[in-house]
Amino acid sequence: MAVVPDRAHGVTYVLVNCGLWVTWALTDRHHDGGLPWPIWSTVFWGIGVVMSGLGAYGDFGRPQRTQRQYERLVREQGINNPGRYA
Repeated sequence: MAVVPDRAHGVTYVLVNCGLWVTWALTDRHHDGGLPWPIWSTVFWGIGVVMSGLGAYGDFGRPQRTQRQYERLVREQGINNPGRYA
């Protein structure tokens, strides 16, 4: 199921980005006044995390995902003819 990896990605995203921002704050915070360098990882990785979360929690592709989960369960249970039990 895609929900657990998405939670792990979210936690990793938060922890790594917190570390990057702390590193930035403790090292070269007062440089030429441009954008802080951790902004790039925060924004672009954040877009990826959001899109992944929408895929797992949103309504995108739900019928296909449901069908794949059903087929996986049928394979795991070893049912050769799932229609005869309906």
